[in-house]
Amino acid sequence: MPINFQTGCLMNPIDSTMHLIGIGLLALLSLVWRWLKNPRLKQLALNLMTLVLSLVLGDAILHVLPNSIARFIYGSHSHYRP
Repeated sequence: MPINFQTGCLMNPIDSTMHLIGIGLLALLSLVWRWLKNPRLKQLALNLMTLVLSLVLGDAILHVLPNSIARFIYGSHSHYRP
């Protein structure tokens, strides 16, 4: 789990839970997608996989990337270290 740079706390448990649910849903949809015969259901499953993947990646980028950049920029300054 990512650590908040300012407080030193772990990421919010709800956020972590949502990531785990999203990744599990993505894995389940990818397994089900292979066995679907109906093209309409197959397209629906593919659209859901795309939605879940974009939400999980977007959320990860919005949470992890700013902390990583801040840690990189302010990590060399001793007065900014927690």
